[in-house]
Amino acid sequence: MKKMIIFPLLFGVMVASAQLKLGLKAGANFSTFTGLDNAESLVAYHAGGFLRFNFNKISLQPELLYSKQGASVEENGEKKDYKLDYILLPVVAQWQFGGSLYAEGGFQAGFRANDNFPDNVDAKGTDWSGVLGLGFLKPTGGLGLGARYTLGLANVADTDTGDSDFKNGVWQISLLYLFK
Repeated sequence: MKKMIIFPLLFGVMVASAQLKLGLKAGANFSTFTGLDNAESLVAYHAGGFLRFNFNKISLQPELLYSKQGASVEENGEKKDYKLDYILLPVVAQWQFGGSLYAEGGFQAGFRANDNFPDNVDAKGTDWSGVLGLGFLKPTGGLGLGARYTLGLANVADTDTGDSDFKNGVWQISLLYLFK
């Protein structure tokens, strides 16, 4: 019974002692489908916002992003762009070092908003990914720059042809703004 009271109380004290800041981010996506030999990178964009809970040199950063991604796939000698639009919910832990540099890692859930796949390909509604990245952002706020790779952990689609073992692989380069 004591644990049921102590843990929520301890969590509440941690959140209350954290510095909470709001930020915006936007940038370029360089995406492909891993697991497909005939897939090439597709360039698109992402944009959205984030909350940053600062705990000294460690931060927790949940985000809400709109992301256009996909791949250029060669089929029967013809290149075709397969695009997916997602609402992404990444949650990353960041470790601040060297003043304004940070390394981050975490997971993200993606919810498909749109796709242009053919009728014989059933794009899945949810995508799960691991996230790793580096960046530069002053803890006090202002402009920053981030780079991350998201590696898909779930298949993107099911196909009639049986070639459904492909996942999202996305490099993101972001311009960040953390409000002071």
